[in-house]
Amino acid sequence: MIVSSVHLGNLIFSFELLVAQFLFTYSLPKRRHFFLRAIPFSLCFFVYSFFFPLPNEIKFTVWYSIIRFLSIFALSTLLCFSIYDVPYSTALSLCGAGYAVQHFSYQLALAFSQIPWYFNPIPAHRQIIYELCLFPITYFLFWFFFGKNAGKDMHLKTKDFRFDLIAISILFICIGLSRITRGSNDTKVILSTSAYAMTCCLSALIIQFYLKRSLELSYEKKLIRNLWDEDKKHYKISKEQMNLVNIQAHDLKHKITAFKGRLPDQEISSINKVIDDYDSHLKTGNEALDVILNEKSFICKKEGISFTFLGDGKQLDRIEVTDIYSLIGNAMDNAIEAVTKLKKEKRIISMNIESKGPMVFLSIRNYFLGELKKENDDILTTKTDHPDFHGFGLKSIRRIAEKYGGDIQIETKDDTFILNIYLQ
Repeated sequence: MIVSSVHLGNLIFSFELLVAQFLFTYSLPKRRHFFLRAIPFSLCFFVYSFFFPLPNEIKFTVWYSIIRFLSIFALSTLLCFSIYDVPYSTALSLCGAGYAVQHFSYQLALAFSQIPWYFNPIPAHRQIIYELCLFPITYFLFWFFFGKNAGKDMHLKTKDFRFDLIAISILFICIGLSRITRGSNDTKVILSTSAYAMTCCLSALIIQFYLKRSLELSYEKKLIRNLWDEDKKHYKISKEQMNLVNIQAHDLKHKITAFKGRLPDQEISSINKVIDDYDSHLKTGNEALDVILNEKSFICKKEGISFTFLGDGKQLDRIEVTDIYSLIGNAMDNAIEAVTKLKKEKRIISMNIESKGPMVFLSIRNYFLGELKKENDDILTTKTDHPDFHGFGLKSIRRIAEKYGGDIQIETKDDTFILNIYLQ
């Protein structure tokens, strides 16, 4: 076996491929001993690429070239699978996206190298110069538009065969179609083939991106629907419990009067105070709103939170009771979770409802600590107990608001968080 320029070409291609794939895989969950895995596997990958068998007696045919690139790509996906804690289909999908980026960049440099220039001091190395100039730019652009959030996509939690089909299509474009005109010296053929290959690579990435987004939305809808179903069950239980507690508290108040004269007034007053804590006192004019506010106000008392409500709950009568329960419940949960981290003097939550024309405005205010994290205009929660559910409380609130022809708006003034909800 002899070492030829093709071996060096394999090494350059392998490096470009790994960098392009890294644009999509860097944020994936890593396996244990990541670096101890990555370094030897990467070395094996580059050694294999450099010493890919190219004996003199084998004619460099189209099929041999296809096997050459296909085997290097297959090894790169195994490298990805061995160091990242993801299913192999995910590694195949993201590595395929990386190959599309590498091939697009290569074809762009190839197309530029065919443009005639009046001043060209080193014609033989023109394409290498274009690669050095264009690859960083195209890689950054593809990372920014496609790869930046690839490791956070919901498709990592699903096994959708369509991602495998896209990866196979990318391989066909990058390895199969580009071999057809290999060796041609016709500038028009090279330019047209490069333009076709770039269009196909870009189209495959766009399809993959929108498929991921579609799965994300589907996952979101399913999860929010499950949350609403749980809220329906919770509302029925809470309503029954509140009615039972109210009845028992009311009966106890009557019975406690029988102890007047037998017990000190101070002790009777203390017992009445305990009963009042359990007896629902918020009467807003809307039964569903009463249930959820009394439930949350009891939690506020336990946590030392001052909660105030102002407005007429009857303005929400046209909204389904379970929607009210979900809407206010999620808003109050977020506010309670925020103020429990603060000092007692800042454990304050206020809510008011008012109407203007056909619109009803709900405003929930509370103090908060730290900075709000945003992703695609959505607020991310600071909770760590259920990372898969981050931000779904606000998403649920927004979905309900949109259901009634409204929306939500979030404001932050100094250290105050304001959630405004508009309903028709």
